Amino acid sequence: MKLIFLALVMALSACASSGVRVSSDAAASFKTGESTEADIVAKLGKPTGVFITNGVRMIQYAGMQYQTRAATFIPVVGLFAGGADMQMSQVLFQFDAQGKLAKTATSEHITESRIGNTTTTTTNVVNGPETR
Repeated sequence: MKLIFLALVMALSACASSGVRVSSDAAASFKTGESTEADIVAKLGKPTGVFITNGVRMIQYAGMQYQTRAATFIPVVGLFAGGADMQMSQVLFQFDAQGKLAKTATSEHITESRIGNTTTTTTNVVNGPETR
């Protein structure tokens, strides 16, 4: 019974998540010039941030998920097969003066970490007119 309890505690403590993760595909489903903030919030839920800069309104969805590999907790095996995976995403929606979507920027980071080796993949996409 103690062994089962210990395994359960380790499994539950091996992962964490925070915020709202939005995929680039989900972000791309909104149409520039058509979608409104209400449309986006209805589909994705409450944003993690709301900003107004120089009269331009933006909402942000940012989230992360971290998971330790189960092999990490196995004595000796964890030294060779252990590690962790982390996924982070950030989406920023910018609106024009009429409240329509003007621009979408997404950033996704995937990090796979093993003992002595870390691999990170980053994807950044901006949809909408370029601004200066």
